[in-house]
Amino acid sequence: MTATQKEAQFYGREVQIQERNGDKTVYEIEGGGTLTVFKLFPGIEMIYNDLYITTWTHPSEPLPDIMEINHCRRGRFECEFRQGSYAYLGEGDLGVNMLSNNTICPRFPLGVYQGATAMIDFSIAKDRLPHLLKGVEIELEILREKLCPHNTCLVLKAPVKVQHIFEEIYTVDAEIETGYLRLKILELLLILTILPSPDPSEISPY
Repeated sequence: MTATQKEAQFYGREVQIQERNGDKTVYEIEGGGTLTVFKLFPGIEMIYNDLYITTWTHPSEPLPDIMEINHCRRGRFECEFRQGSYAYLGEGDLGVNMLSNNTICPRFPLGVYQGATAMIDFSIAKDRLPHLLKGVEIELEILREKLCPHNTCLVLKAPVKVQHIFEEIYTVDAEIETGYLRLKILELLLILTILPSPDPSEISPY
């Protein structure tokens, strides 16, 4: 099944739909691998990355209201930003980026990359998120300023609490995956909200 123009624009021109079932869509990547996307809430998705490629033609247009929170489980990801800086994401690393800080030449030098990505569209989610669950207060704009001030990219070893959340995301039972991932994405955002700002010594230079 051919991906829609919007899907191809967002996930890359090489994607084809392998499976679509309710809130879950599996995209096949030309050259090897899949993206499994769960639409969890309005403006919030969780993506499982299972890639066996070395390069990827990723959409290049800036998307200023979208934050990506990447966790690398296996392999390595490298990219260049348009202003000339580079980022490297290795096993156990957490990378947070606003897609206004868009990348060029994404690479997977080991030929494999496995991990998970939380995608948050601020233009949609910021008004919906505060009302999803009573007592869960997540201010996306504060989170943006904390993790990506001035649209910088943050890369660091995943804090223990964050690492634990992703380990559970990787091992979810298929029978409860959508509901479970909804709980986990809220937990992830809540933990990132209350964690202290990263110490400069813990942040990987880029």
